[in-house]
Amino acid sequence: MIMPTVLKSSSNKQETRKNSTKVNDKSLDKINPNTADYKSLLEVGFTPVLAKTLMSFRKYKNLDTQEDILSIYGVDSAFYQSIKHRLIIKPEKPPVKRICINSADTSLLKTIKGIGSVYASRIVKYRNRLGTYVHINQILEVYGIREETFKKIKTYITIEKKATPLCIHSNYDQFIQHPYFPRDKRETISNFIYQHKPASYKELIHPAYLSPEDTLKLNRYFSFTSCH
Repeated sequence: MIMPTVLKSSSNKQETRKNSTKVNDKSLDKINPNTADYKSLLEVGFTPVLAKTLMSFRKYKNLDTQEDILSIYGVDSAFYQSIKHRLIIKPEKPPVKRICINSADTSLLKTIKGIGSVYASRIVKYRNRLGTYVHINQILEVYGIREETFKKIKTYITIEKKATPLCIHSNYDQFIQHPYFPRDKRETISNFIYQHKPASYKELIHPAYLSPEDTLKLNRYFSFTSCH
């Protein structure tokens, strides 16, 4: 009995071609030799020895260009030509230059994208009133600067050194004139301090004097412990 010959249909041939194309497309995926793992290096054509050599090399130095592959021991021009189409070097982003908001003048502050002449002037004026910034979030207390602006500039600002709190008793005038000191209670608090000579903020926490939040803010700049 003669078995009929089974011919592959054209649709099967087309499906085979599609699958082949998918495999070939995947085989052309590019890798970054600065970050690729051992298995990925082998897949693009590195030998086990060259892959290990590259991984040891990049512990000390990254590749800046594709041609830097040639500086790897054992890599010759022929090997480089065979794999260069599979490599992609992604340069590292340069470190962000941060500006200290406690020492920068208006000219330097204006180099930050999002800060113009008006904001720069206000940042310096508010710094003078505070004495110093102790946290970058205090920029939000500068008149006109909103959360949206702060999010844009916070990456570019820093505080290099925090101030040492001053003794309240020996810097009393500065204490009661500070922006964090409640103006409407200035006379009442002044009389209490003069009469009772408090030794801690705890004694000043009272509806008629300071709130716990007031003392937390003021304690960054003035303290009783620094008087001893």
